[in-house]
Amino acid sequence: MEVATPYVYDSGRQVNVLLDGRVAAGDHALLRELGTTTSTAGSKTHFDD
Repeated sequence: MEVATPYVYDSGRQVNVLLDGRVAAGDHALLRELGTTTSTAGSKTHFDD
């Protein structure tokens, strides 16, 4: 079962962003709830992620 995340990867900015455009890592409530905003996007382009 895949869990839906409240953010998406913005390839232009190379960060995860919330639906309102804010950087996901800056949302303290989200970080408390999820513990991370990791995506798989970096792993596809960087061997050290």
